[in-house]
Amino acid sequence: MFPNPEDQADYDSTPTGKGVILVVKLGRATGTTMGWDTEIESYTRTVDEYSIKETSEEMAVLPYGNANGPFSAPDDSGSILFDRKGRIFGMLSGGAGTTNEINITYLTPCWYIEDYIKKYFPNSFRSDVVG
Repeated sequence: MFPNPEDQADYDSTPTGKGVILVVKLGRATGTTMGWDTEIESYTRTVDEYSIKETSEEMAVLPYGNANGPFSAPDDSGSILFDRKGRIFGMLSGGAGTTNEINITYLTPCWYIEDYIKKYFPNSFRSDVVG
């Protein structure tokens, strides 16, 4: 899930002891929100009107807390999610839930997106962070 295995040591567990990761996003509809990536992976399969089958790996994100409202809303799709160190974590791909109390957002992990890009553009690369 992480771009580099050594990055895993940078993440802490929540006070509950579960290995979830704090993520932040800036969305068009909801602005800046924080949530918990659950590390629960799921696969989404779609078939469009031309019978093209696509499979995507996604992960569930829950809101930081119910009092803070939903993590995402319509028009937030495509927003980039960051970890607490500002590294790209994934891209918001959809959600479920109709109230502030029930809200699940799905993200596509950055490594999945990068692998997909490499498939079609094998000479592409991420540029280094310049400080």
